[in-house]
Amino acid sequence: VARAMAQGARRVLGCDLAVSLTGVAGPNPDDRGNPVGLVYVALDTPEGTRVRELHLINGRARIRTVAATNAFDMVRRYLTGLPDRDR
Repeated sequence: VARAMAQGARRVLGCDLAVSLTGVAGPNPDDRGNPVGLVYVALDTPEGTRVRELHLINGRARIRTVAATNAFDMVRRYLTGLPDRDR
């Protein structure tokens, strides 16, 4: 889902980069049984789409903050030419 969201945003907006996040921040698992803290972050670029799967803990606010930080990190690494982090 994160991959499709980022690709769709880049296509519809006509921009060079698009980032998306989706997952379960809590307080409860989703209706499909995905656990709290399971988050996907995607970055779509002209070179392709990168997706990170995260398993986060320590409450809704922290999950949201860490997920957003990972999204910014993906953009930063792409723009500065740094390699992807292994996740």
